[in-house]
Parts: sequence; C-alpha cells; structure tokens
Amino acid sequence: MMKYYNFEPDKLILRDHLAIERTHLANERTLLAYLRSGFMLFITAISILKLFEGDIIFKYIAFTILPLSLFTIVFGVLRYRKVRNKLMIFSKEKNPTNV
Repeated sequence: MMKYYNFEPDKLILRDHLAIERTHLANERTLLAYLRSGFMLFITAISILKLFEGDIIFKYIAFTILPLSLFTIVFGVLRYRKVRNKLMIFSKEKNPTNV
C-alpha cells in the first residue's frame, strides 16, 4: 500500500513528528515481543528435550517447536525491517541503524 507516500516530509508539523516517533517505538516494542516469544519457544523445546529424554513423543514435540522458534525470530526481524524502511521516508537520517 502506498499510503506513506502521500505526505511530504518537509511539511510535517510537530504532532506528526511525534506520531512518527511513537510508531518507531511501537515497531521496536513489537520486535522485542517477537524475539522474546521466539527465545521462549526455543527454551521450551530444550527443556522438553532435557526433561523427557526417553519419551519419543516429547522428542517429536520438541523438534517441532525448534523450527517454530527460529521462524518466529526471523519473521519478527523481517517485519521490523519492512516497517522501519517504510517509516524512513519521514526521517531526516538516511542511514538507519541496522538490526
């Protein structure tokens, strides 16, 4: 969607700049939530492997959760970068920090 390109960055007022900052912070908060969820899934899978070493059903469950944790982390980072790049048209800096 091209809704971000309807505005000229030089003609924004203070309220608009503050809204953009809030959106940047919300985007970072969302990234942290994805990372936290992904790491908790990873820790859960490792814990299941250690607690139920002899049971094959729990081993399959753990090996199902492991790729899900990796997918969650990668999806969160990609989503963060996509939104950040869309928001960079309003920012004065042309060289954003990389994650």
